[in-house]
Amino acid sequence: LKYGRDKVYPMVGANSQPSSFLCPSKGPRKVAASLGRSKRHSLVVYPNPATSSHVVAEFDAIQLWGRIEIYNSQGLLIDAVKLDKGQTTKSLQLPNTRGTYIVRLLTPNETETARVVLL
Repeated sequence: LKYGRDKVYPMVGANSQPSSFLCPSKGPRKVAASLGRSKRHSLVVYPNPATSSHVVAEFDAIQLWGRIEIYNSQGLLIDAVKLDKGQTTKSLQLPNTRGTYIVRLLTPNETETARVVLL
């Protein structure tokens, strides 16, 4: 896809619908584009796939409070991290075990999920 002069790639969440886009030339940040209506707390986790257990979650500013939960492929809660009002990014530490992990952003109004693969 093209956004202006830049090539962008759709970031697909757990529901398999692109909700945000990644622009490699501008670094790992979301491009202000969406398909249809814009979601309030779009969640992007990068790098994905990850080669180390350190990843970053990026999302729209938290209005009141928020929490990020990390689940393994069996659905077990691995970690939960509190988010502060106004926060837009959070560094996350995945377990050192290869596999697929679910990162879930919880806010008072919405829940968003994203998958991340650890190679």
